Amino acid sequence: MERATRHNEGKLKWTLVSFEALEPMVKVLEFGAKKYEIDNWKKGLYTTEICESMLRHIFAYLNGENLDEDSGLSHIGHIQANAMFLGYMDLKMPAFDDRRQVIANIRLNDEYCKEFIKGLLKEKQALYTEKTYVESMGGAYNPPKDNRPFAPLFDNKKIPKPIIE
Repeated sequence: MERATRHNEGKLKWTLVSFEALEPMVKVLEFGAKKYEIDNWKKGLYTTEICESMLRHIFAYLNGENLDEDSGLSHIGHIQANAMFLGYMDLKMPAFDDRRQVIANIRLNDEYCKEFIKGLLKEKQALYTEKTYVESMGGAYNPPKDNRPFAPLFDNKKIPKPIIE
């Protein structure tokens, strides 16, 4: 008997997956479909929310809990489901990736960040306008004629140029 030719090099080998080990995840997905609706998670979840949920289940599992109190299902199933959600968001919905936003803002609102930066600029401006600082940098003290941040103060090129005008 002759065997058909197949070109499967480089293709995914689904036989490597233990579908039996994924049963707890499927049970969690069924629970979620009843609690919310089928594929509710496909509407989009922020990646940090997914990670926080996954970590809660990981820590509960590491603390010796096998079953989630809310669902009565395996923490491992919840971890698997969250890992799948994360993979789906990364693949299909990158707009829900809020990692950079959370890190950049350190969960602070934009107005707070703006005020913080303004305060830093005022401190630097005050430092650069002090006569002793200017002279220690080798410049001649020339008080600013206006109130712009980092207004030109020096006649010596050793002094760094202002970053913001």
